[in-house]
Amino acid sequence: MSKENNSISVEIIKEKCAKLIQKGSSSHAGYKHKGVLSIEAALIIPLFLIVMINIVSIMCIIRTDLIIRQALYEESKILSLECSKSDISDISFIESRILDRLGNSIVESPYVDTGNGGIDFSKSDVSNNEIKRIVICYNAKLPYDFLGLFRLSFTEKAVVHTWIGYINGLNGVNEDEVVYITENSEVYHKSKDCTHLKLSISKVDLNSLDTFRNSNGEKYSMCRYCKKKQIGSDVYITADGDKYHYSLECSGLKRSYVAISLSKVVNKRPCHRCGY
Repeated sequence: MSKENNSISVEIIKEKCAKLIQKGSSSHAGYKHKGVLSIEAALIIPLFLIVMINIVSIMCIIRTDLIIRQALYEESKILSLECSKSDISDISFIESRILDRLGNSIVESPYVDTGNGGIDFSKSDVSNNEIKRIVICYNAKLPYDFLGLFRLSFTEKAVVHTWIGYINGLNGVNEDEVVYITENSEVYHKSKDCTHLKLSISKVDLNSLDTFRNSNGEKYSMCRYCKKKQIGSDVYITADGDKYHYSLECSGLKRSYVAISLSKVVNKRPCHRCGY
């Protein structure tokens, strides 16, 4: 019996040892798995953050380019007008104007590679008295691109013609004249300041209308366009007109006009006030 008991005890001890060894090995495997996850997280999270920062930076680069393009567009329009008064052939003058409009937030932006020349105007040509070409070149960069792998070159151009007015060219040659016409009008106007186009409207009492005269000393008669829209006793007259109107919305008081070439005017006579 003692031998049998001893053999049973040995078997029990072996079984318990096997379970302890198995438990220890599985616990060690769990710790090993957690360690692998920690290493992966330490590598992936910084890479993810770098990618996201660079995506946002690319959007900021696009925004910076749009601001530079808008500044170039605005200053080009001003340059066109200023060159009609005096010749501007110094690119440094235009450069300072554009840089002032951009401000330090763009000129010294982390997205503009100032170490590679910054914003460059050297390819511009303003020597021609009639045509001005302004070219802006610069390199863009990502703030956290330490290896210099990401570099973009931008070029913005503007070509403007010196403003020559509505009628005369640079050499004083009279080109096709521009005139102004209104809707349903039978005349054309040579001046935008014609009193037919710029109306001075007054509101008066219809009962006292007989006491009013226009600038030519004439009485006012009823407008044929708004005679069916009588509301109240107030009417509207103009200093240079000969009609009274019941509504400010009457087409007889509207002066929306368009500018066209005189050669394209058909079946219209000159205005007796400005069409001399």
